[in-house]
Amino acid sequence: PRCAAALAAVRGWVWRLAQEVHGCRRVQELFDEAADDERRALAAELVGHVWEAAQCPQANFVLQKAVTVMRSEDVQFIIDELPAARAAKHKTACRVVQRLIEQCPPEQLTRMLCSIEEDFSNVARSPYGNYVVQRMIEYGAQDQRLRVMHLVVQDVKGLSADPFGSAVLSGALVKGPASGQALLARALVQEPGLLAFLACTRHGSTSVLKALQVLTPEERAEAQTALSEHAPVLMASRFGRAVAHKL
Repeated sequence: PRCAAALAAVRGWVWRLAQEVHGCRRVQELFDEAADDERRALAAELVGHVWEAAQCPQANFVLQKAVTVMRSEDVQFIIDELPAARAAKHKTACRVVQRLIEQCPPEQLTRMLCSIEEDFSNVARSPYGNYVVQRMIEYGAQDQRLRVMHLVVQDVKGLSADPFGSAVLSGALVKGPASGQALLARALVQEPGLLAFLACTRHGSTSVLKALQVLTPEERAEAQTALSEHAPVLMASRFGRAVAHKL
């Protein structure tokens, strides 16, 4: 068969091809077309090269493809070889971490996720890591998702002041578990002046509107009053005006 011949042609060359523009596309196509045992044979040639591959502009796509099409137990070597917290903050390696979070069962990723949580402050403020944190909030076991939500709540003021951290806040209020969303919304309201500050920023304005939705009627009224006290500040900002008009 055509696939068998193509697999035979790349045997022993997978790692080299994965690093080339056209070669990485060829390897990805083979992962798509191959049977499980053939995929394992392809992946075996990446063992020992995972961290280098994750940082490679081409080979990272091969790792992503492997994670997407292979059985979760067959990509354990990728989890084992990735320095998770460093990978989460890397321009291309962060994509591999995101695919793992999306595709693998939570119990398989416990150690990897704990490593990222230990460096939460830096990962959440990273231009690439913030996407990883948002995936952690959206996917996985309920207790893991809530644990990340609590980390967001504990750092709510600092994250609000950071352009990438504020993206995490916005993502948490949209993708997080309902109980975690309510906890975060209350934390925003309780921090003096924070709602008004956020309302005037791109990601923050979205966070404020979402926070108002998840609060109880009494809490919402309190938040709206707090925002109204900063009406001149809101009206001076493009994003603030959008929030003010919806109060």
